[in-house]
This record gives sequence, C-alpha cells and structure tokens, in this order.
Amino acid sequence: MSPTSDEAASAPRGCYLLPLQTQADVVAQPGAEVAGVRLTEMRHTYYPSWHPSLAVGGRLSGPVPDGWRLVLAAWADPATTDSTAAHNPGNGRFYPGDELVPSDQNCFTVQPYNLGYGGYGGITTRVYVILVGAAKVLPFLRSAGQLGGLGEADLAHWDVRMLGYAVVPSHPE
Repeated sequence: MSPTSDEAASAPRGCYLLPLQTQADVVAQPGAEVAGVRLTEMRHTYYPSWHPSLAVGGRLSGPVPDGWRLVLAAWADPATTDSTAAHNPGNGRFYPGDELVPSDQNCFTVQPYNLGYGGYGGITTRVYVILVGAAKVLPFLRSAGQLGGLGEADLAHWDVRMLGYAVVPSHPE
C-alpha cells in the first residue's frame, strides 16, 4: 500500500511496543496467498481472571494492499468449554475488533482488551488476522456487532481475506 503523506505521517513507527510474553505459532490461511501479504509473527499476553483479557502484537510480510484494511477477529473454539458451572462450549463465531493501522515496519498492536465474559477461562481462542475491503470495513464491523459475531458464511459475504491466526489457550484458575 502506498500511503498518502497524511497516512505516512500518522502511521506508527517501529514494531510492537508491548512486552508480550508468548510467542505464538502462526497458522497460515489461503487468503494470504490471494492478498499477497501474510502474517509472519504474532505474540500475545493472556491475563487470566474471571473476565480474562488479551494483548496482541504481530508483523505482516509487507504492507496492507491498497483498498484493504487490517482487522483482528477472535474465534472461540467449540471443542473447548468455559469454566462456568454449565461448561459452555465456544460458539465458533468471529468477533472482529476495530481497524488496525500497521506501523512503518508492518507491525500492529492491540492493547489489552476484554476477551470474553465472566467464566470464559477454559475456552481456546484463535486470533485471526484478516483483511476487509476499505469501503466495507465500517459496515462489516457494524454487522458483526448487530449479529453478535459472524459465521464463516458472513465472512465470505464480506469477501474477507484471512491471512493467518494464532491460538491462545486459556485455563481456568
């Protein structure tokens, strides 16, 4: 992506600044090949509690392509269960966060955010790095909020490019 002079001036410099504790294995996705950019590194810090939180940082192999925007989406693995008395499984829906602006070194950070609900511990989360069309990103995020997350068919409808993901396990205290 060729940033305008305004974008270049406002782009963060360097790579992620958080002292993220855990190097995550990156799992490539087919969308990376189509997009021409892939997720090369991801780190996270998981803060366990009744209401767990997560901080994430990563690096792309190159700049976000023109006409696309970078977004992270959490996905709760249905093969895992929470730590509530009901032991609810993950719901397999995607929960995108806000658009991210990569740094001049193609890095991004997400400050600690609330990962789930009280008792979420025990659910394994995948954090997906995705590209959404620039003109579609705001309606995409609005739709995710209105629908309480998105399914795979929803992502296909929005023509999302999945670049890769990292797995963030959690365990009840």
